Amino acid sequence: MKLNGSEEVYRYIGETFKSAFDDPRLGPTLEGRRLRLRFGLIDPDCVLDIDTERREVRMGDHRSSVPSAMVAMNGDNANLCCQGRLDVSEALASGDIVVEGSGYELLELVSQQDTFAHLYVDTLKREGRQDLLAC
Repeated sequence: MKLNGSEEVYRYIGETFKSAFDDPRLGPTLEGRRLRLRFGLIDPDCVLDIDTERREVRMGDHRSSVPSAMVAMNGDNANLCCQGRLDVSEALASGDIVVEGSGYELLELVSQQDTFAHLYVDTLKREGRQDLLAC
């Protein structure tokens, strides 16, 4: 099963980013950055903006804030990436994930992928979305 629309992207991926700000392991890593990420997803088509300095997660392309990095991928890869089930290096090399901007800061966040994946998987389970879990 797939993420169905921008509402589900925000509900599962966006809310996980919001909870990451309060996580004792991820929170300090995120707060120590002035990172504005823009995730552009295809299928479902949507944009998710994450501002670590303001601790904000918003849907839509907020042109008033210039992102420090933009990440583009399809919804299936976003779901797998958030679960820690996608080899990010391989996906970057193959073009399945495209990044523009501050790649260094993104790599630092990828180093925290296991912790984020745990939060995301817990969110999916809590919401009864076992159909989105990769085995």
